[in-house]
Amino acid sequence: MPGEKEAYTGLLKHLFAVLDNEVASSRQFGEFVSLDAPVEPDAQDVAEAMVEEEIFEFYQHDDTLKLADIFAGSQHPDVATIAEQEELIDRSSEFAFAFDLLKDMPRLWRRIFLLIRVDGLNASSVSEILLIPSKEDAVQRWLMQAEAFIAAHLEEAGVSKNGNDWLQGVDWSALSVTRSEAASLWSKEANHEE
Repeated sequence: MPGEKEAYTGLLKHLFAVLDNEVASSRQFGEFVSLDAPVEPDAQDVAEAMVEEEIFEFYQHDDTLKLADIFAGSQHPDVATIAEQEELIDRSSEFAFAFDLLKDMPRLWRRIFLLIRVDGLNASSVSEILLIPSKEDAVQRWLMQAEAFIAAHLEEAGVSKNGNDWLQGVDWSALSVTRSEAASLWSKEANHEE
């Protein structure tokens, strides 16, 4: 569709504006705490002291373990299946670590990285969405800084000997909700298309 890209970039621009406003307004309320005011007692602690039922906070009823539960999955998988599962677990933990790094990244770097690498947008679209007027070269520079940040932390954590090679070997677009095969199938089903 010819107008789909424009609609998508317009929605992203509006989304980021709303997110920035919400973050700014939530920070204002957090700044108005008086340092001289006495600390209020925790309501849950006060209630537990009054009722004296603290033991039930830690009490958990045990489920009944049945013999069928133990033997139901006792078939041993072959070596190839185990190797596949271990590779999948290793790769998914690497992805989890990389995405965890995104939290520590500056907001602008994170947005640029996700929009370009995951959503597959070009630098001019990203500069339009993030309201950076005609600065595609700055967007590319910030993208390189974001990738260097992730690569350095991957190397530091021992996930990869060369973080840049790891980053280049990842198909980030497969993680996109808008570009993945599963999302396109889901949207076709939702629109009753074949």
